[in-house]
Amino acid sequence: MKTFIVFFMVSISIFANDFEKSLNIVIDKTANIMWQDNLESTQYLEDITMAKTYCENLILNGYIDWKMATIKELQTIMDITNKNVTIKKEFQYTTSSKYWSKSPYHLNANQFWYVDFKTGIVNFSTRDNKYTVRCVRYLK
Repeated sequence: MKTFIVFFMVSISIFANDFEKSLNIVIDKTANIMWQDNLESTQYLEDITMAKTYCENLILNGYIDWKMATIKELQTIMDITNKNVTIKKEFQYTTSSKYWSKSPYHLNANQFWYVDFKTGIVNFSTRDNKYTVRCVRYLK
């Protein structure tokens, strides 16, 4: 499996995003995205199909229109300013693990992109592996 380290892609997130923490969520005011930030976002491990279903059925803070994040959206919450890559400081519930995206790998429909928040690696994996998922919704 080919591995991609994408520091140049996430460098945008260092300068462009303005994040605000609230109960169970983090809002990216620049991208108009609301992120799930509760305990489940660090503990729920599923394959890609169940991860998508989880986000589509999530009810959080009264909102019902949650979705899986794209690979580009996940990269915007990476904090690469430290030696150890993590999720931005505004997130209360974090874990150094792999998070699914809904972005398929263009050469194989059975594989999807993920972000590893322990190593900073962006890679793809087969749909049956079990990774965490952090859902998003778009502000209107």
